[in-house]
Amino acid sequence: MQITLPDDPRIAERAMAAGFANVEDYVRHLVAQDKPEGPKVPAHELPYEEWKKQFDQLTAMAKPRNATLDDSREAIYGPRIRQIMGVDEHPA
Repeated sequence: MQITLPDDPRIAERAMAAGFANVEDYVRHLVAQDKPEGPKVPAHELPYEEWKKQFDQLTAMAKPRNATLDDSREAIYGPRIRQIMGVDEHPA
């Protein structure tokens, strides 16, 4: 593999600051970070156990945005049903 590096006069300083002995090792490290881990297998070709494991890992990372959402039938349809039926929400 051949890599063309941009002109960066501080690359040697960055390599030393990152704890590398030379620029070559530093660049190899950077390339290895961006390298894909291996061939991706489409989800439909995975065994169920592996698919489930990956799916559980994905859902564990997701955080609910609005966990206090009231999705009850009354909250959704209540005001409209009372309006249709002519029920006064605020009796005198």
